[in-house]
Amino acid sequence: FDVKHKSQGQYFAKGNYFRLESQKAPFNHLVYPVPEKAGLGVHATLDLGNQCRFGPDVEWINADVKHSHDIDLTVDPGRANIFYESIRRYWPFLLDGSLAPDYSGIRPKRFHPDVSLSSSEDQDFLIQ
Repeated sequence: FDVKHKSQGQYFAKGNYFRLESQKAPFNHLVYPVPEKAGLGVHATLDLGNQCRFGPDVEWINADVKHSHDIDLTVDPGRANIFYESIRRYWPFLLDGSLAPDYSGIRPKRFHPDVSLSSSEDQDFLIQ
């Protein structure tokens, strides 16, 4: 990241994943919904053991956090409601109680919704 430009900075978004339990996924391929402003949307992935996981969402980390090692990577079970709503847009038969917190990761971003930037500066990458 080039942080020399005064309106640029390094910010973080946490991407959470939930795994499917007690219900079999009806698909045997990746499912990508329509992308959202800060991410690709909550999509379905299958691992080599055919376990289905959904994610990532976009959980913005406080703009004052400057180091990724200061971020708690625990997946908040309370975020499941966001996942149920997102997943049911492409799989309406997802049963209540079938998602369990799985893992999360951190994505560096050049913008943050709490920091005002022009619309041309809300892109993930800067090539110079």
